[in-house]
Amino acid sequence: MSIADNIADHLGTEVKDVISYARDAARRLNHPYIEPEHLLLGLVHLGAGEGKNFNMLSLFDVRYHQFCTVVGEYVVCDSASSYPVESLTGTKAAGRLNGALEHAQSQGRGIIQPEDVLYALVNTAESSCPAYQTLQNLGITKERLDDVLKRR
Repeated sequence: MSIADNIADHLGTEVKDVISYARDAARRLNHPYIEPEHLLLGLVHLGAGEGKNFNMLSLFDVRYHQFCTVVGEYVVCDSASSYPVESLTGTKAAGRLNGALEHAQSQGRGIIQPEDVLYALVNTAESSCPAYQTLQNLGITKERLDDVLKRR
């Protein structure tokens, strides 16, 4: 996994799984880079496993088919060509991971957890971002996330 050194040392095990799935999703969709929407797909995939601590959809009472319907509006396959998707450096996803690290540190943690990644995705100033739009359409806002995390 080739990502920015300042982030790599702070990734929790589950976030490494999220990034791995995001990389695979980008490849399957023939996208040239890992983008925030791929991280969102990784967060949902992470929650699908047995015994996982973080299940984004259940935290917000969102059904999987509802998520697929909304995300399908934004995540579109490109042409059939194949791209190398090896690095997060310099991508929007890297920016969101930096935001996740800042959130983790503001909570007194040095390791990025899935909820930090989700926080960074809903706390972006870039309202045209497909991941942000998907979350907004599902009713997952910064305020609601704050409330859910306080109750956890």
